Amino acid sequence: MASRFPAWPALTFLLAAPPVVAQAPPATQSGGVQPPPAAAMPGPVAQGPTAVSVEHTPPACVLAGQFIHLEATAKPAEKAQQGRVYFHAEGEPHWYYIDMQRAGASFAATLPKPEKTTRGVRYYVEIVDAEYHVGRTPENAPAVVATTAACGGKPVAKTTPSATIELYLPPAAPPVPPGFLGDGIKQ
Repeated sequence: MASRFPAWPALTFLLAAPPVVAQAPPATQSGGVQPPPAAAMPGPVAQGPTAVSVEHTPPACVLAGQFIHLEATAKPAEKAQQGRVYFHAEGEPHWYYIDMQRAGASFAATLPKPEKTTRGVRYYVEIVDAEYHVGRTPENAPAVVATTAACGGKPVAKTTPSATIELYLPPAAPPVPPGFLGDGIKQ
């Protein structure tokens, strides 16, 4: 007996990957939240011997109420394409970033002014080459101090008197990073 319903072609659905479920990043040994993965740059990310290396001398302290000026050098310089500084105030969960300006092999960025009540600033520098190989510094955590003398003779970060900062923030994060002043942040 023939069916009164027309024959419909079978539909096949192909799923390229299972759905992604968002979850909180794991905590670090110091109790803070781990920084975002090196894959924060667009495209595929490769790490290893072909990655650019990043040379950076971290300061022991940064001055409260002063813009923080950080510099890094990429090697080999001709491979480096883009640099970023990822940062947040000690104890805060959201990692913000700033694109670094390039001058030859050097990259530089200015971070917002830390508040006087901020204990420290956690940051790291990432530089990416044209093939998305990532070079990255270890995470650094300079203390926030009121004066250069309060750093006890250790290196203090360079400062700059003024800045216009284009800040990139994660979803649901405040537009001004907690622990920092809003001076110079481009809205």
